[in-house]
Amino acid sequence: MKKSIKIISILLGILLLFNTVACSKETTAKQNPNHYAKITETNDYLIYHAKSDYEIIVPEESDDNIMTAAVELQELFEEATKIFLPIKTDSQVDYTNNSKFISLGNTDFFPESAFENLIKSEKQQAFAIKTVDKSIFVQGNTTLATLYGVYELLNHLFNYEYCFTDVYSLDKNVTDLKLMNYQIVEIPDIDYMVAPSVGYINYNTLNGRRMRALQFKDWSIPQINFNNVHNIFHIIPPETFNNAKDQANYHPKWFSLDGEQACFSARGDEVEYQAMLEQFATVIKNGMKDTDATVFNISLRDNIGSCACDNCVDALTKYGANSALFIMFCNDLSEYFTEWFKTEEGKPFKRDLKIMVFAYQDTLMAPTVLNEKTNKYEPTYPEVVCNDGVGVFIAMDSFYYTYDLTDTENKGFYENLKSWKALTDHFSFWVYDVNFNNYFYPYDSFYSKVELYKFLYELGTVVLNDQAQTQNIGSCTAWGNLKSYLSTKLRWNVDADIYTLTKNYFDTCYKSASDTMYSVYIQYKAHFDRIKQNLEDGLYTSVKKHDIGSIFGGIGNKELWPKPMIEGWYNSFLTALDQIKDLEATDKKAYDIAYQMICAEIISPLYILISLYGSDYENLNSLKQDFKKYCVASKINSYYDSTQNGGIENLFNILEID
Repeated sequence: MKKSIKIISILLGILLLFNTVACSKETTAKQNPNHYAKITETNDYLIYHAKSDYEIIVPEESDDNIMTAAVELQELFEEATKIFLPIKTDSQVDYTNNSKFISLGNTDFFPESAFENLIKSEKQQAFAIKTVDKSIFVQGNTTLATLYGVYELLNHLFNYEYCFTDVYSLDKNVTDLKLMNYQIVEIPDIDYMVAPSVGYINYNTLNGRRMRALQFKDWSIPQINFNNVHNIFHIIPPETFNNAKDQANYHPKWFSLDGEQACFSARGDEVEYQAMLEQFATVIKNGMKDTDATVFNISLRDNIGSCACDNCVDALTKYGANSALFIMFCNDLSEYFTEWFKTEEGKPFKRDLKIMVFAYQDTLMAPTVLNEKTNKYEPTYPEVVCNDGVGVFIAMDSFYYTYDLTDTENKGFYENLKSWKALTDHFSFWVYDVNFNNYFYPYDSFYSKVELYKFLYELGTVVLNDQAQTQNIGSCTAWGNLKSYLSTKLRWNVDADIYTLTKNYFDTCYKSASDTMYSVYIQYKAHFDRIKQNLEDGLYTSVKKHDIGSIFGGIGNKELWPKPMIEGWYNSFLTALDQIKDLEATDKKAYDIAYQMICAEIISPLYILISLYGSDYENLNSLKQDFKKYCVASKINSYYDSTQNGGIENLFNILEID
């Protein structure tokens, strides 16, 4: 599998080296073993009196990730220092111990001996940064990981931190900088964060790279158009296999009695079951031809129940969960590939294939039972245990993200997560970060994320999809931009200091209005705590826990959003706009971005005032026009999760805004 195999064979997990070395930076002094850095000063200079002799070196055969890494390093280095570093290939230079190179990826002179004591990490996005002689080497388990390593190097060189589209911190006018002896390892706690997450990441490849978030196609074996969610009918399309007019391909037993879902028992017909297995195998084989990906997701259709044929009903009765037949089918499929990889046809495609059961709605519950003596979950029958090539992709749509993992409302889901651990060690998760029915109301989904992400890490989660305001391509409101940023940081390091990250985010994004914006954010967080306490004390007449906990809750309620408080937030945001006006003359680009991001936050309280208290305002039409103006300025294009009806123009019509 291409050039990355050589890298994996020589690199990463610098655990052995750093287990014996104390960390010298506060941010790496955590107990988490995946993040280490020992950085000491040398007698040499990377930059001296505004000059540098360093060059960026890439392999002669470099893919898009490596070239992006080189260009990003070159441009940001120049922005910080006004020094242009040339980019050369390894065939254009000769390496000596006096060479002054920043080497990216698997160059010909990559110093394997310098890494020979390092323990390998299987995680694809792990990388290391190491100074050898007078050169700096950035190397990842994949070329994408090497790109991530460049961003990490920039952070150490110039305090680079990417927060939002074209918004980042970076030291400027650097004229002198010592060459440091870098020994850095970064192994992500959760290897992959994937989209859909939030629109400005989901639909912007460069944003995704800078924030270490991927598309499904970047890590999974494709079906048609890389459709990895609700894809069952992409694997066995009914127009092909449930079409009586095409008797040659007619397999009605692959489908539920109503034709709306798959039947993983083929209604008990062994011949049809084997034929169905072969069709799935064919799709996976075709998908493996052009990718090194190792994961194949199988997902049933959304909002449609399981097959109700006699065989499936009997299996539900026996095993106690609709997921049982799904698991057993995937086990058989995995065993098929174990044997196929041994054949001459299959050997070129051999990999650590993981077939993932999508646990969602009807297949959410695990076929397990709690042993009351041991207080541990056990499989109902041995055959429902996932073999090593099978895992589970759990969608947590019924979880209350505004509450703790072990809260009463989350206890059932928490127990189900633990019960799946009795069946597999391979996990992926689909979690949520927004109220789907209304993007414009605050939803404190980040309340439980630190605890939740740590739990998912401890489960051994490989892939995490955190879905937020997916439809908003340009920007989010109600602190959605901040939450998505923090999610990307937390999945990489579950012990990250989110309080420091949050304050740095405000300083980077809002400039001179940082304190004002941060003050409102703190008020918002405090208000959500107050809401939960009021609920517990029975102070609301029409608010239920579901309203503020569920991602589908009815959050638009006057009891939750007192008018004076919302007006205070709105006025504070207007003050923030005034505070950045001086920036327009000195740094127009920074002003435009800060203006956009403040406008994005204005939208939330202004929408609440218009929708809940509109009749109280004589200047309602003026407020509505301001609302439209701020939506346009902040590039907000959707107000709830629907590609058909959730567009902002539809909301303008509902609010009668010209």
